[in-house]
Amino acid sequence: MKYLDLFAGIGGFALGAYRAGWRFDEHYFSEVDKYAIEVYRRRFPDAIPLGDIKEVDTTSLADTSGARKWKKLSGVQLQKPSVPIEDRVRLCDGANSSSEEWFVTGGFPCQDISVAGKGEGIGGRRSGLWFEM
Repeated sequence: MKYLDLFAGIGGFALGAYRAGWRFDEHYFSEVDKYAIEVYRRRFPDAIPLGDIKEVDTTSLADTSGARKWKKLSGVQLQKPSVPIEDRVRLCDGANSSSEEWFVTGGFPCQDISVAGKGEGIGGRRSGLWFEM
């Protein structure tokens, strides 16, 4: 299984996954804060940094046939699925998974929606990055 940690910070989601017993064949992360990246690299030295989420080359996350695994959702019209999510999600324990499966986490920047921020909302410069996922 491959792991992609977006807005990775210092690796809280990754740390939780590893402590829960999950193991990954490949581990990628996207973060821009240089101090957070330094902490992340110390915690997960084998993790592959992808840099700024706005600049991630999704072709680098392709399988050997060149098929793209990820595509940014910015500007894409999403439709409600016809099948309920309960019928589409299968139990995955992280131990018996395929190397073609992806586990993705993302804790987007919340400064623009925080009461401590300037109240720009989800469309703000930082919190609006949510749509890059």
